[in-house]
Amino acid sequence: MKNQATQHKAGGSVGAFVHELRAAGHKVTPLLQMTLVHAARRCNQFNDSPEARAAMKRAVLDTPAELLADLHEALSPVVVEMGAADESTTNERD
Repeated sequence: MKNQATQHKAGGSVGAFVHELRAAGHKVTPLLQMTLVHAARRCNQFNDSPEARAAMKRAVLDTPAELLADLHEALSPVVVEMGAADESTTNERD
């Protein structure tokens, strides 16, 4: 599943969009591609319309290179480790 393109509910895929970008002469970095994948997943999560998906793609593409890593992090899914305990909330008795 890792190598499969994220399918948009509108029928397209991030892979197809990236291919179109490259064909148009855009440089698509791995960070840009992964940010587009995370953006598509967010659109899926909120059942966005085709117009909203297009706006999300444009927003990702319009993001300056120096801010792309921050956008990628903001769109990335949150991973919670269930086994890790916060030491400030444990009750230890001496």
